[in-house]
Amino acid sequence: MTMVHGQGDVEPQPEEAQPELLAEAFDALPDPILITEPDGRVIARNARARELLVTSDHDLEGRRRAVEMNAVLLEAALARSRQQPPPTSPSAREATLVDPGDGSDLTFELVPQQLGGVDGEPGARLVVLRDVTELRHAARELELQVKRVSLAEADATRERDRLDLVLEHVADPIVVTDDRSRVILMNRQAEALFELESGRDAAPAARQAWAANDAQFLTFLGAFLADEQRMRHARLSLVRADGGPLPMEIVAGKIADPHGGPTAVVSVLHDLTREVENEQLYEKLKRSSEQLEARVHAATADLERQNARLQWQSRELERANRLKSEFLASMSHELRTPINALLGYAALLLDRVYGDLAPQQEQALDRMRAAARHLLELINDILDLAKIEAGKMPVHLEEVPLDALLEDVGRQVEPLLSGKPVVFRCHGPAERVMLYTDGTKVRQILLNLLSNAAKFTHDGSVELVAQLEPDGERIAFEVRDTGIGIQPQDLAAIWEDFRQVDQSRTREYGGTGLRLSITRKLVQRLDGEVDVRSRFGEGSTFVVRLPLRASPHVVDAFARDALSGGA
Repeated sequence: MTMVHGQGDVEPQPEEAQPELLAEAFDALPDPILITEPDGRVIARNARARELLVTSDHDLEGRRRAVEMNAVLLEAALARSRQQPPPTSPSAREATLVDPGDGSDLTFELVPQQLGGVDGEPGARLVVLRDVTELRHAARELELQVKRVSLAEADATRERDRLDLVLEHVADPIVVTDDRSRVILMNRQAEALFELESGRDAAPAARQAWAANDAQFLTFLGAFLADEQRMRHARLSLVRADGGPLPMEIVAGKIADPHGGPTAVVSVLHDLTREVENEQLYEKLKRSSEQLEARVHAATADLERQNARLQWQSRELERANRLKSEFLASMSHELRTPINALLGYAALLLDRVYGDLAPQQEQALDRMRAAARHLLELINDILDLAKIEAGKMPVHLEEVPLDALLEDVGRQVEPLLSGKPVVFRCHGPAERVMLYTDGTKVRQILLNLLSNAAKFTHDGSVELVAQLEPDGERIAFEVRDTGIGIQPQDLAAIWEDFRQVDQSRTREYGGTGLRLSITRKLVQRLDGEVDVRSRFGEGSTFVVRLPLRASPHVVDAFARDALSGGA
């Protein structure tokens, strides 16, 4: 090759040196370049292509795997490009390879170019891989930015709509003005105070009121914009459309630009009519309160005197009640002896000890004995309650066989059910159980519940069931009946002293109403608990839970109660 050059031109290279220059230029190109045969075999690569697609014996395993993956990915991309008809211009196709150096993803555009052929047969192909990684990243970032802008615009539109909705539904007038006191927006409540455009046909009084309100508002805004305050509170004396006074409180705040200057002012007005009326009412109430305070002071002194008198009377009542309980507890022998004598003599007469009796005499004696027994039960209930309240019913702990206790209670209950179509059943544990408790009081507890069940059960059954609790430390006694039951609202009242569910004079069932109260007090004394379940008209179940072995503190508690009761 011959080149003409002038002075100062670079000396031309000889023709035999040009292939070396072309090879250096080929390797110096930053994009990977391949030359392939028509069948796809690569016959030439530049340095960048060898970096991505060729390994050496000294390469690490990670680089080898990356290069192998690149070869597979590139072969697939080239195969796709060869399946398309020969293009008239370079056709760009994308291929994603791996950087063997750091393992990051690289995106390339494949630009294949046919290099010619012989007799219509395709020749070699030049494939340029343009690195578009950063371009694709930039495109994705641009898409994300466009999405963000669209979302921001949508949010701004929603916020603007929400603000308009809020302004329209706020009860107080709201006005937004610019830095020159020009109105930007206001809600309907503010328009009713200041807007003149929509009220040109209004009455002169209304137009005068709007003009006066507008003047006061503008005066306030001018003073606010002139000072350095960011927020200001004030009171305005506005005028209603009918000419009446309208006291208002205004709270205004400045919206600043990036340099700190005001760009807008948001003003919220609040009607103070109610507050002014309340202030006037407060003054009246204050004067009335001062007058009332003097009266209350005098009444308080009188109440203090009455309270002191009531406290003294309360102490006297407590003392009298304690003396009453102590008296009744000490009178048990004197009250029971005459009644027992009546029962004894009635029994002797009925046994014909003093001679034969006429039928009418025998009937009268039976009635007398029944009445005496009933009277003795009533007196026993009252005396038992008095003893408990006075702390004079001591506890005597002893070993009590459960089976003997149940048998004894059963014998005493059967006469109560004689003459009634009621079946009595008693069940206990199969194994032998010993209780360490006050046997007399346990019998009294069970007999109180069983006699109650017998009284209110006309037919069906009465059951006494004893079973050990799962913890093995307590025993549960259940007294079940098929009697009249208890209304849900009366379940709490049955435990009160001298209380029966039916308090009328014509109630069917007699009694003092003390047995359930005494039962609960005795159960609590023995460190137990009692509960009831009932369905009105179907029957009731009373459950008593007692410890198998009463702790010594039960006796100690009775001793303390006895000492305090006698004090």
